[in-house]
Amino acid sequence: PCCNICTSTTSKLQTKTNMSETSNHKKSASTDRKRKFKQQYHGQNKRRKLNDDGKKPQKYDIGQLTKSRNILLCSCQKYKEKRCGRDLQRSFSRYIEQYLKENNIENGENDKTKDEKKEDKDNNDKTEEETTKKEMDDEDEDIDLKMTNKDKTKENNAIKDENQTETNGDNKPKDGQDEDEDIDLKMKNNDETEKEDTKERKKEVVKSVNIADEISKELSSFHKNKLCEWYEAPSGLVAIEIFNKKIPASKLLKFIFDKHHPNKPDDLSPFVFKLVPMDLTSYAKIDDMINLGKQMIEREKFGEISKDDSYGINYKNRGNKQLDRNEIIKGIAGFVPEGYKVNLSQPKTVIILQTFSKVAGLSIIKDGVFTKHKEYNMSNFKE
Repeated sequence: PCCNICTSTTSKLQTKTNMSETSNHKKSASTDRKRKFKQQYHGQNKRRKLNDDGKKPQKYDIGQLTKSRNILLCSCQKYKEKRCGRDLQRSFSRYIEQYLKENNIENGENDKTKDEKKEDKDNNDKTEEETTKKEMDDEDEDIDLKMTNKDKTKENNAIKDENQTETNGDNKPKDGQDEDEDIDLKMKNNDETEKEDTKERKKEVVKSVNIADEISKELSSFHKNKLCEWYEAPSGLVAIEIFNKKIPASKLLKFIFDKHHPNKPDDLSPFVFKLVPMDLTSYAKIDDMINLGKQMIEREKFGEISKDDSYGINYKNRGNKQLDRNEIIKGIAGFVPEGYKVNLSQPKTVIILQTFSKVAGLSIIKDGVFTKHKEYNMSNFKE
């Protein structure tokens, strides 16, 4: 630069170029952040769809798991929920078969009760009857329309014949009468053929309904034979529902880890971090969770455990800020019989209580199994 003016202009140009470079860098960084933010919820937006006994696929509602289900909650690597769920369903179904054989337990039916099954059958029968009635009514309406059209054609032909007889004279009405007789015969033949066609159509409708019944039965039998099903839960979680209530989730996990003790089971999934059994579930509300603890303490016969064994409540809340930890723990501990000591570091009987989204699950693990198998945490095992 030759003077002060030139130096000022060059400095201004340099500052403008630097500002433009920084703005472009910020734009690229913001777009990258947006893309990452969109991909975070990629798995939740493409939520897994389920087929319930041949019905149309519906998006999975996590509120279904609140109805006293038997669940294994698995924390896994993010964005690997689908692969982890498929692997776990395959491996757990194999272990369930082994458990049934070793304990001589017959495979029970699906999670639905008898009343729900009766309601489903009644609803299916009603829908089938309505569809058949509609089809038969439509066919009858078509036949009535055809008959009305034929009557109109008869009247038109009769009017034409009368006009022809008037124009042609007295000697030609016989030909018109013969033509009328031929038309009547043709109409009778057409009516008979149409009746036969309607009978055949009714038979075809009945056959189609029977085929639909057979397909629905096959689908229901397929669902009955299923031992477990995996569902995608929020924030890197996979829930596996065990349909046979004779196999609690806590006993199944004990069965699996006992087989591989002291090592961890390597045939589950490479993306699993931790497994949590939930023998009973309810809504993630304070009153429901306290009642759930009361049910489990009564069902597991907590009073029969020796009073030398200490107990502890393992509570973990995921995302539900409205729950009061102290109130829930005190409420559940109030149903535990007197004379039992509390030990939070290494208890022999553990009351596991965990929540995710709307669901709360609880299970009681006895005889120091929880500490023996390192809290079912894969990272605690030495490779």
